[in-house]
Amino acid sequence: SMAQAGAPAFAIGHRCQDSHGSRGTVRYVGGVATSKNPETVWIGVEWDDATRGKHDGMVTCKDGSSARYFTCAMGAGSFAKPAKLDAGIALSDALASRYVTLDAPLLAPNREFAGEPCVVNTRTSAGTDSTKTIEFYGEMQIRAHQQIDGINKVALRSAGIACAGAPGTLHKAAGHLEHLDLQANLLSSWRDVAAIAR
Repeated sequence: SMAQAGAPAFAIGHRCQDSHGSRGTVRYVGGVATSKNPETVWIGVEWDDATRGKHDGMVTCKDGSSARYFTCAMGAGSFAKPAKLDAGIALSDALASRYVTLDAPLLAPNREFAGEPCVVNTRTSAGTDSTKTIEFYGEMQIRAHQQIDGINKVALRSAGIACAGAPGTLHKAAGHLEHLDLQANLLSSWRDVAAIAR
């Protein structure tokens, strides 16, 4: 499932993406006449790539009747289960996951390697084999350089950002930023854009 805890719900007009990175706009949320189970919730998507889908928002039932759920260009529409789509995350959550605080638990604690030093085989410009020693840089050293409060320019391209997030949390995480690159995300509301700009 691509859905994440705390992720925005699917709503008509919002943006979404699939596991392949194809993006589209939610045009319908609910049951579909051709589904085996009428209680199953489907997301009707109009894909940005008009060749990504299978129809134009209308389905044809076994009895020959048809049911239209939304309208788009032929081949741009499809229905997907919510678990197969990503409705995105809040900017505040994206910042929190990308810029980990110094007191957060270690995921990859620094390790001491016994025995011989770790090396990588290389080839010199003269064509002879050589080795170079690998120096491991610890998680805490990297983390120290990535503290959000110490930088004023952030790029979060294609990060699945769909909304601003809680105003207090967003202001605390991003209030000092001067440059924010959010290219190729899932923002669909000018209200969220304004909240981010504030």
